[in-house]
Amino acid sequence: MLEDGAGRRSGRAGPLPAAPEGAAGRPSPKRWRWRAAELFGLLERLQDLTRDQNFASFRCGQTIQDAACMNLLRLGEGTKFVPEAVQSAHPELPWAELRGVRNLPAHDSFGLDLARLWYTPTVELPSMRAKLKAMLDAAKGEEQP
Repeated sequence: MLEDGAGRRSGRAGPLPAAPEGAAGRPSPKRWRWRAAELFGLLERLQDLTRDQNFASFRCGQTIQDAACMNLLRLGEGTKFVPEAVQSAHPELPWAELRGVRNLPAHDSFGLDLARLWYTPTVELPSMRAKLKAMLDAAKGEEQP
């Protein structure tokens, strides 16, 4: 057990810190480059997960399937935090499709099409890695919107 600031015992280490405030008292948004780098990391993680697999081994590996689902969910959700102005400036990336990859595990979890779950990270997403990396490289040194 831990004690909070008032000496009370709890399962956590005291009160949560307050979120930093931005304009109008709202939490400040994360910088888009950080979000884009996180997306790139998720694409790399999906590639690493499937690199030494084939469809037969993927189909039999529940842990790999679960990891792929979680990373697809995170990828789709993460694109929502890249500002529209940045997305518009980079039409070479299929932002709507990136957002949509979360729908596969989010809405088909009880009838998940394993062939589709395999195809998405192994065929559809690898080409996006280079485009996202190029966008991140080009953004180095630019002002954040």
